[in-house]
Formats: sequence, structure tokens, C-alpha cells
Amino acid sequence: MNESNSNNIGVCCDKKNAFLIKKFIEKKDWLDKSLNVISEEAKISFPVHDIDEITLKQVLENEPTLKGIETTIVKINGLNKKKKATENCQNFLEWLKPHLSDTELKLVKTSFNTVGDCVIIEVPSQLRHKESLIGESIVATKKGIRVVCRVDGPHAGPFRIQPLKVIAGDSSRPIQANYKESGCDFIINVDEVFFSPRLAGERIRIS
Repeated sequence: MNESNSNNIGVCCDKKNAFLIKKFIEKKDWLDKSLNVISEEAKISFPVHDIDEITLKQVLENEPTLKGIETTIVKINGLNKKKKATENCQNFLEWLKPHLSDTELKLVKTSFNTVGDCVIIEVPSQLRHKESLIGESIVATKKGIRVVCRVDGPHAGPFRIQPLKVIAGDSSRPIQANYKESGCDFIINVDEVFFSPRLAGERIRIS
């Protein structure tokens, strides 16, 4: 494991582009898992290793898949080193342990809906001030998740649409999920339609 020092650098981008940037860095095997991902308001920074600042900047500027995405190279403070309990976490509750009290952990909902690369979860009112951490824990520990939403009200109206709030990942609207079913690819606006993966059998029946 790399030792933390004043020369640690990271890639900073808007949270809406976090999934693409993280995927690219992981593909290059540059993501430094010994340090925390730094999340601040609309920005997120991914720590990297095994590449210098000048080369990293050139690679990001010339990468076709990241065209149009604004990134900056930032210094990552060595004090952000992960606690041992969060290293190589197998599930999002383990990731949350250093950040939530025992009482708060018991309130976290462990079941949620997954629609392709989108997770929809209920967050109790007592944990609303920690909802971003809960969302980030799911993105960090569950492969392929691009966005995490909190249920923001009951299903309503003739089409039973449920209001949602993005708490981690891509914050652009509409909230889109890339979903595969029965050999077909779909892009679903989960904040504009009622959709349940559990009804796959019904969709096959009426098709």
C-alpha cells in the first residue's frame, strides 16, 4: 500500500461526471484505494497513484471518452487516508461504520430497488443529514452503480410516479437508468415513469 504524503494528487470533476471519471481511472489501474474519495458539494476528487501530474493532465485532455468533461488535478491531503475499517469493504454498511454511530447504522435501510445502474433507497428522516454518505457508500461498494436516489415521497397521480432526489453520482435530470431485460437495452427516466424490475414476468407475458 502506498504511504500517504504531500505529493498525493487526484482528479477533480463535477459529481455528474463522477461515474465516467472513476471508470476511466480504474481501467488504467490508477485509483489509489489507500486514500478516501473526497466529496465536496458539487465536486468529487479521486486520488490516483503511479502517474505524475503532467502526464495525467495530458492523458485526460486527450482521452476521447472524456471529451467535454472538465477535470482539474488537485492535491490530496495525506490526512484523508482511509481508516482500516473502510478498506476493501464487502458491503456498504461496512463502508459506513467509521462515519455513522451504532444507533444510526441500525436505521440504515439494507434493502433497496436497483434499476440497472440506478439504486433507489429509502432514507429515514433521522439520517437525512447523512444521506450523501449513504449514497456514496453504495456507489463505492456496488459494481456498476452510476447514481443513487432517495425516495422523496409516495407514488402519486394516475401514473404512480414517485418523486426522487439524487444523493450520489450523476445528478443530471431526468434521472436515467441504463437497464437490461430479456435481451433488450433500455434507458428509463426513473423520476418520470413508474417502473419495477419485479414486473419483468408481466412484461414478457403481455409482449
